[in-house]
Amino acid sequence: MAAGNLVITATADGYRRRGRSGPETLHRGSVMRRAVISLTLTLWAILPVAGHGQGSLETFKVSDDKFFSNYRPVLIDYLRTRHIQAATHACILGEKDGKGAYFAWVIWPAGHQIILWEDGVAALARSRRILDLNKDVVAADDDVNGSDYLVTRQWVGDQEDACGKNGLSVDITPAELK
Repeated sequence: MAAGNLVITATADGYRRRGRSGPETLHRGSVMRRAVISLTLTLWAILPVAGHGQGSLETFKVSDDKFFSNYRPVLIDYLRTRHIQAATHACILGEKDGKGAYFAWVIWPAGHQIILWEDGVAALARSRRILDLNKDVVAADDDVNGSDYLVTRQWVGDQEDACGKNGLSVDITPAELK
């Protein structure tokens, strides 16, 4: 099998890969491990969106949670990385899945983004899911077409409605962004 400058050939004891850095023997076990890890990471990347709306999520108040109570400085830091200087607004919806995992969606209308905030991580800019509402939203489930990144207009509307009902409304002033 060849892909660009990479050539992989099957051998009796595994696979031999030759690329820019020279030949390397991969044993079948390591190839299988890499495939399993790759599949696991792919599935893990889509679960929060795929699981949404199936009745398995409940909301929580981010201001009362020890891992998410620092929402204001985290949001301000994110806005600074985007060079925002004007007053802006966001809504933060905390959700807990059926397995006890906590995460939040930061809905930033002025920036046309919905950002996944997991485990209270301090840097939203490092989120694995920063959805661009102009590019990553499609009309219907059929348009998602197997993508692990696209979401539907219905999902976005549901998130916005849930945030309006159960989320935390956050207004940031220009003074806070300096």
